[in-house]
Amino acid sequence: MDVSFGTVWEAFARALPDATAISEPGRDYSYAEFEDRSARLAAALADAGVGPGDKVACYLYNGAAYLETVFAAFKLGAVPVNVNYRYTSEELFALLADADAAAMVFSAELAGNVTDVAARLPSLRLLVKVGAGAVGPDAAELGELLAAHAPRPALPRPGSDELFMYTGGTTGKPKGVIWRLSDLMHSMEVSVFQRLGVTALPGTLDEAVRVAATARSAGRSPVMMPAVPLMHATGLFNSMGALLAGGRVVTARPGRLDPRHVWETVAAQRVRTLVVAGNAVCQPLVDELFAAERAGRPHDLSSLDSVVSSGTVLSDRLKRALHERASVTITDATVGSTIYYALHGVTPTTKSSVYTGALTVPSTETIKAIAVAPGYSPSSLAAATYTIVELTATPHFSLPAGTYKSPQTVKMSDATPHAKIYYTLDGSTPTTESDIYVGQTFKITKNTTIKARARAYPDSLSKIATAVYTIE
Repeated sequence: MDVSFGTVWEAFARALPDATAISEPGRDYSYAEFEDRSARLAAALADAGVGPGDKVACYLYNGAAYLETVFAAFKLGAVPVNVNYRYTSEELFALLADADAAAMVFSAELAGNVTDVAARLPSLRLLVKVGAGAVGPDAAELGELLAAHAPRPALPRPGSDELFMYTGGTTGKPKGVIWRLSDLMHSMEVSVFQRLGVTALPGTLDEAVRVAATARSAGRSPVMMPAVPLMHATGLFNSMGALLAGGRVVTARPGRLDPRHVWETVAAQRVRTLVVAGNAVCQPLVDELFAAERAGRPHDLSSLDSVVSSGTVLSDRLKRALHERASVTITDATVGSTIYYALHGVTPTTKSSVYTGALTVPSTETIKAIAVAPGYSPSSLAAATYTIVELTATPHFSLPAGTYKSPQTVKMSDATPHAKIYYTLDGSTPTTESDIYVGQTFKITKNTTIKARARAYPDSLSKIATAVYTIE
């Protein structure tokens, strides 16, 4: 589909007006409300002179207002810009100046930084404050602004519209990555729609609406909760993907991560997919699971069927802790990434083969891979060696184990050609240091336990065969 995300969400608002799009603490917003509020904000932005290509900064904590601001910008063909709410005023100024921001929607708790920056940036045509009570710049309060403007009529927008995603600045000056919306949509379509059981991706807007409506009626729509900030690509892109499927985004209380609140929200809202960012987010969440269990108040994870992580390492230890407590699929990936791989132990580059699906490994092989995504440094090198071992058949005894009245004879054989059989006659476990069977016949005159195992290939010992003979 060569359309804007906003055009898709407008279609959902017409087809699924009463379906819940966003749940934040204390309030649900239907798709009709999501569209109406975003359309009113778009009208306010347009009245301030914001239009196609202008940048709209999202200096916000998680909540409906963040997604409404993104939607409002899409309606105009304006460009949403993520802003890290942990920035100092100087860092905020530098980013807004670099983006040439025309408007900014900000959380009231962040007003202090905005006051200083707004006075120094004449490019800012509109400031919108979300929440009340904080001292700050002269800015319209979101609720009052929405009430004062009629909804802007929905108009189709093309996939050539853009979104800016600034990197975090941990390795230098933040860099704005420009996403064409059609490219971003294409990067997430397969994972979004395959989860709905769709074999062919929707090619038109009408098909996307039908898929979303069918998923809703069947109870298969995504219910996504970002435990990470929406200012990061991991949180925003996964939330946009949920809304692309006509699903629901659940947000926690704004501010610092509160692991107990996250798990309580997962249970209360019946969240299906939890979005984290590696160990930094997942470790406190797992710690809270352990603490709750020790306190006799284990969290209810029964609704959870997947955990998505990207942007940084998620350790196997934490994955295991989640697997032990919920039947979840854990996806450790970066949205929009491309995986390049090479065989035979060769180190891959961006000129290597692109991974598109499962690889068949017919013989022992070492595969190495890297991932590359816009706005991120290339991943660390991943390597895995797969040893294909042919199994050796378990040895067979000519005489069944059992109790006999007189001495018996027994021979051994193995179905694998050229297999060596190692055996013991005292019940001990045979190893490759044990006696090798060379075709002889054993005469059993007293109680005897024979154990044997065979090997036809390196590193491929068979299972142990055991026969206990009792002579009365």
